[in-house]
Amino acid sequence: MFLDNIKKFNEITDGKYLIRIMFKIFVASSLDVLSLVLAYSVINITTNNSMLSDSVLYSIIILLLLSIVVRFYVLRTLNDHIHATRHVLSRKILEKFLLLGPSMLNAGLTSLASDIFSEVEQVVNSYIVPLSNLLQSSIVCISISIGLLYLYPSVTIGLFCIFSFLYISLFLLTNKYSKRIAKERLYDNDRRFSLVSNVLNTYKTIAVYGAKESTLNKFDSYSKRLAKNIGRNQTIGVFPKYAIESLVYIGVALYLVVSFEKGADQLEMIIVLGLSAIKLLPSFQTFYHSFNHLRFGLPAFYSVARTLSKNEGHRKFCHHSGEADNDIIKIHIDNFSYGDTPVLQDINFNIAQKGVTSVLGESGSGKSTLLSLILGFETLNNGTISYSNEFLDRDEFLSNVGYVPQDYDLIEGTLLDNIMFNRELIGINNEDIVSLLKMLGLEKIVQNHKDLERTLDLGGEGLSGGQKQRISMCRALIGHPKILILDEPTSALDKDSEKKLFELIRKLAENISVIIISHNPEIISFSDKVIKLKKTSV
Repeated sequence: MFLDNIKKFNEITDGKYLIRIMFKIFVASSLDVLSLVLAYSVINITTNNSMLSDSVLYSIIILLLLSIVVRFYVLRTLNDHIHATRHVLSRKILEKFLLLGPSMLNAGLTSLASDIFSEVEQVVNSYIVPLSNLLQSSIVCISISIGLLYLYPSVTIGLFCIFSFLYISLFLLTNKYSKRIAKERLYDNDRRFSLVSNVLNTYKTIAVYGAKESTLNKFDSYSKRLAKNIGRNQTIGVFPKYAIESLVYIGVALYLVVSFEKGADQLEMIIVLGLSAIKLLPSFQTFYHSFNHLRFGLPAFYSVARTLSKNEGHRKFCHHSGEADNDIIKIHIDNFSYGDTPVLQDINFNIAQKGVTSVLGESGSGKSTLLSLILGFETLNNGTISYSNEFLDRDEFLSNVGYVPQDYDLIEGTLLDNIMFNRELIGINNEDIVSLLKMLGLEKIVQNHKDLERTLDLGGEGLSGGQKQRISMCRALIGHPKILILDEPTSALDKDSEKKLFELIRKLAENISVIIISHNPEIISFSDKVIKLKKTSV
C-alpha cells in the first residue's frame, strides 16, 4: 500500500518534483548520520591519546560545523519543496475544474472548495510532512542501528526487541480507532464547509425562519467532533514518547549496573549509547508519530487524488466546410442524457454568423444543457456540433464568445475587475471601457476612468438588475466577440429596460451572431430564427 500511495502521489504531482523531495530527504538524513559519526570520532580521538592530534581534531570540528551549514540549507530547500505542495495540488484542482467544469461538480461546489483549501492542507500536514519525516527518521534509525549492532550487538538487539514490541503493540491497539477518526474528520470537515456555504448563501432565510440557534448547533456537532478527533490523533502520536524513553533509560541503567558489578570498563560504551540515544529516541518517536499521522491523513490524500483523477474529456472539436455557408455553428443532436434521464433528442439547427438566434423553452426543456454542449462543457456522444473553419480549436472558439449569464456573475472587487475578469486584452484601455459602459447606458455610475475603481460587493449588492446586466454585457463585448450568448436576459428587467435591451441586441446583431436562451415568448418578435425546445426535442 505504501508503494501504491507513492505512485499515486507521483501521478498527481510532477514526477521530478517527487524525485527532488526524495533526494533532499536522503541528503538531510545522511547529514544527520554524518554529524553523529563525527561526534563519535571526536570522542574516540579524545579518549585515545595515540590518535590525538590538533590538526585531526580541528579538521573534524570544521567538518561538523560545515555539516550544520549544509544541513540548514538542505532542510530549508526541503521544507520549501514540501510546503509548496499545497500550492501545486490546489492549483491542479482549480485547473482541473476550469478544464472540466460541471463534470467535477457531482459532489458539489463546497466539496471542491474543501478539497482546494482544507483537504490539501490536511494532505500536506498529515501526509506529505509525516511521509518526509518517516523517511528521514528511517534512514537515521537504520544507519545508527547498524553501527551499534556492529559495536554492541547484545545491547542493540535487546533495545530493538523492546522498541519493536512496544511500537507494534501500540499500533495494533490504535489502528482501528485511528482509521475511524480519520474518516470522521474528512466527513465532518466536508459537512462544515457545506453548512458554512449554505449559511452564507441563505442567511436572510435563516434569520426569517428563526433558525439561527439550530444552525449553530448543527455547526457545533461537526466542528467539535472535528477538533476532538484532531486532538485525539495528536495524543495517539505522542503517547509512546515518555513511556518508551523511561523504559529505555531504565533498561540501559540496569544493564550498566550489571556490567559494573562484573568490573567491566563501560565509559566508552556509556558515551556512545548516550550520543546514539540523543538521535535514536527522537527518530523512533518521529517514525511512530509520522506513521500515525499518515494513517490520519490517508482519507484526505485519497479525496484529493480522486478529485485530480477525474478525466472526462471534451467532445471532439469539429469543423464544417464553410463553403458558400453563412453558418457559424451547426448543431445535430441525436440524443443526450444525464444517466438514464433523456434531456435532448432530435435537435437539428444552424446558427448564422450574423443576426439573432433565440432558443425558447420552458424550465426543464434542456436550454441550459444545449448551451453547455455548444460551449463544450458537456460531452456529446450521439451527434455533432461543428464550427466554422475560422475557429481552429475550442479555446479559440471560446475566446471569440461573449457570455452574459443569468445571474451576471459579479465578483467582489472593482468595477474594472468585474469587466476584465482576469483577462489580458491587447489594445483595450480604460477609456474604451468607459465609452462602452456609457453606450450601454451606465453613464450615471461611470463618468470617467476613475469610476472604474469603484468597489462592488459579491453579487453587485446595491445595483439594480439592469445595471448588473449592463456590466456583464460590457464584460462580454469588450473583447469584440463574434458570438454573443445571453442566458435569460429579461428575467430581472422591467418592461422599459427590456425594450432598451432588445434595441441594443438588434444593433449588435448587425455585425455578430447573438444567441439568446430564454423562456420569454416576447423575444420571438425581434429574432431572426427561433428554436422552440420541448421536453427532449425541438
